[in-house]
Amino acid sequence: MKQAQAQVVLDTPNWEVLADSVDWLSIAGNQTRGLAANPVTGNLIVATRAGGTAVKVISAVDGSVIRNMDIGVITGGFFPVNRIAVSEDGQIFVTNFSLNGPEHRIYWWADEEADAKMVWDGNPYGNRIGDGFGVTGSGDDIKVYVSGTFQSQMAEFIWNSDTEMLEDMRLITLPNVDNANASIIQAPDNPDYLWINGRDAPIAKIDRDGTLIREYGPELVPQGNGELDIVELEGNRFMLTGVRAPGDNAFTIIDFTNEAAPYVIAQTSDLTIHPNDFRVADVAFDAATSTASMLVTNSGIFNFTLDVDEIVTDELIGSYYIPQGDFPRGFPSLVEAFDTLNAVGTSGPVTLFITEDLDHSEDALLLQNANIAEASPLTIKPAPGTSPTLTLGAATTVEGGTTGLGIVNTSWVTIDGSNTAGGSSRDLTIMTEAEGVSFMMAVLAGSKNVTIRNTNLQHNYEATVIPAIRARRDNADTMVPENLLIANNQIGSPEKPFGIGVVAWGTVENPIHVGLYHNEIYARQRGVTTFWNLNNRYIGNTIELHNASLNQGLPGGLYLVNHVGGETVIANNVITRLSINRSEAPGYIAGININANIGDMQIYNNLLGVTELEDLGDVKGNQVSGIVVSNPVGSSKIDIYHNTFRLLDQEDAGISAAFAWASDGTSMTYNFMNNIVHNEIDNDQAYALHWPIGAGTLNSNFNNLVVAGEDANIAFFEDEDRATIADWRAISGKDLRSVSVPVEFVADDDWRLTGESVGDVHLAGTPIPAVAVDFDGNARDADNPYMGAFEGDIQLIPEPDIRPFALLAPPDGASVDLGEVDDDIVISWEFPQSTVAWAHMNGQFADDQFAHVGDGASGQGRYIGTRNDVEA
Repeated sequence: MKQAQAQVVLDTPNWEVLADSVDWLSIAGNQTRGLAANPVTGNLIVATRAGGTAVKVISAVDGSVIRNMDIGVITGGFFPVNRIAVSEDGQIFVTNFSLNGPEHRIYWWADEEADAKMVWDGNPYGNRIGDGFGVTGSGDDIKVYVSGTFQSQMAEFIWNSDTEMLEDMRLITLPNVDNANASIIQAPDNPDYLWINGRDAPIAKIDRDGTLIREYGPELVPQGNGELDIVELEGNRFMLTGVRAPGDNAFTIIDFTNEAAPYVIAQTSDLTIHPNDFRVADVAFDAATSTASMLVTNSGIFNFTLDVDEIVTDELIGSYYIPQGDFPRGFPSLVEAFDTLNAVGTSGPVTLFITEDLDHSEDALLLQNANIAEASPLTIKPAPGTSPTLTLGAATTVEGGTTGLGIVNTSWVTIDGSNTAGGSSRDLTIMTEAEGVSFMMAVLAGSKNVTIRNTNLQHNYEATVIPAIRARRDNADTMVPENLLIANNQIGSPEKPFGIGVVAWGTVENPIHVGLYHNEIYARQRGVTTFWNLNNRYIGNTIELHNASLNQGLPGGLYLVNHVGGETVIANNVITRLSINRSEAPGYIAGININANIGDMQIYNNLLGVTELEDLGDVKGNQVSGIVVSNPVGSSKIDIYHNTFRLLDQEDAGISAAFAWASDGTSMTYNFMNNIVHNEIDNDQAYALHWPIGAGTLNSNFNNLVVAGEDANIAFFEDEDRATIADWRAISGKDLRSVSVPVEFVADDDWRLTGESVGDVHLAGTPIPAVAVDFDGNARDADNPYMGAFEGDIQLIPEPDIRPFALLAPPDGASVDLGEVDDDIVISWEFPQSTVAWAHMNGQFADDQFAHVGDGASGQGRYIGTRNDVEA
């Protein structure tokens, strides 16, 4: 016997009879609701009201009509015929549908050619009945069951073969409402048990008194399924059930050979042709032809072959426990699970549940070239209620070094550290203790759609320079990881940071796409290192640098190099704890380190700067920045909007600035707008902007630039200090609409606005539609957003800028009679006839005739140079 583990899509019927192709199948009205297989003749029997009440025998080979059965006694009920069932020896029973109980009737035929007989006429429980129907047994040992939608009970009848009547009716209370509004089937393993199913209720196994034995809920199949049949093939036991939803008329095949571990192994394609809002269907299996026929009301009957060799394979599907213990399925170790996956892959969703601590410090953990697809993804997570630790070694050799856990050319893998479904708790710790490992975890080559989330990644060294996670293309540069998602992990700790948190390494031909969301990253050199990346997202992360390695090059919280094409988004991150260690000459450290880039970047709603600078080296006076540019090469447009830069006083700091340079020039363009800069370092090298090059590629405006130190300067520009914002404006032509207003923050570690800064109109920025919410997700004011990462809760309304004017008519001081409604009153005035004045405007002139006199064009924003001798 094979283990039923493959999920196959049955999409090509052997035959089909479509609604309206015959008069007994309609495209509306749900008029055909009953289908059953006769195990004696191998025929199918259909109960229908389309084209008139009928019970038809059709061929299981091609769906053609063989005969019409006798219906002479059929009468009454809301629907005269509704559902059908056949006993093991070919006796046929049909129930009508009664909406309120009266005239509920059941009919019987001894065989397909016999006359019909009414064998029950009564009122079982005085409510809707006839939706759910089933027959068990044979000969003179037959029981008939019937129930209805919205009901919590079903009726049982005993067949009296002498009187040919149903007798001894009794009611059975069901575990759930609607539990049997579709199907009632004999359990194959015990004659005293039934399997029942109803739309909007779980599949349930009960005894004949209604006691619940087992239940399959929506975690297995949607509860929209109602119809049910049970099939035994070559030692395997399957359930056939459908349909899933009004617009998803697919049937599902469940392997429940091991009742404690059922799995979906196959499904049909969606069989919807016409609407089926009530999800009415039926299913019947013919053992002689090994075919299943599916009735979808208003659409047709569809026949599929169930081939065990086709639907039952060795691929993995469902849940496995590691170690297995008393669970129904599993593996002794993660190594054996990975080896199996590498050999056979998956053919349906697979979850590996880790039930206890696993020590793989001496093992090679490698998923390589495993056949895992979008429809059959792999998830590795803690078992419910557990918080295990997975200990890794350095035994796995991959391209580029050694790793404790490698995912190589294998896609659709999720490592989810939460022990609940859809949870966000970090319950899985992954630990490395191996000496000489190149990187703790690796995602390599053509691995697509890999996710690492909700984990706690740690090491047990005194100090390490290795990355926690490395994503890299293959050596041949033919494949690269795509859509790598790293979310809500803790990577390292303040006491034991990794050398680098995450490395994302592509090439110019194969750039890598990565998303980092809401991680806590503790590193020594860089939180994130990139090289040839495309459309990356770094959102909501907290990055801290601790215990810096000696003389590390190009350090920073985020190190951005060779981002190509598309757009990189860096938003809502907190990078304010920095560390540096220099032994010979001063260096620099920054929250974001921008190297050579080609693609555009959006940097917004971040908290950047330094609350604590850990300076471990003999050489002090190192440069500290929120953002530093370390390479002048590139053609990117970098938008730096609505960030809060704050640098608390640091005794050992040298040059400090929100935005600074560690290079001699640039060809990239920087739009620096709506930022709050608050440099509180008290020395003569403290700046808001450190800009030693020409200002041609900088567009800086609508910022609040503040330096608190007595000897500090607003900017360093062209080899000179620029003490005030006026000095900076005059020499650079930048920040004409910016201000320099001290800001009140909630605390040193909480940079939200408080006190008089809330409502301070000086902090009104310019609207930037791309940044519609703030750091906390609050909507930004569409007209007057606050500068910085946080909106205040008082709307900013700038005071009107009223210019002097001279009233021409009527004369000053005159009284004006408004007259009749239709009279015209003329009031005219003029502005003083100076050559040039400044107007405070909300917006921007499109026509340069209103530009200031001389060189230049209309100003960007609200202060516009106007020519007063031009009529507006």
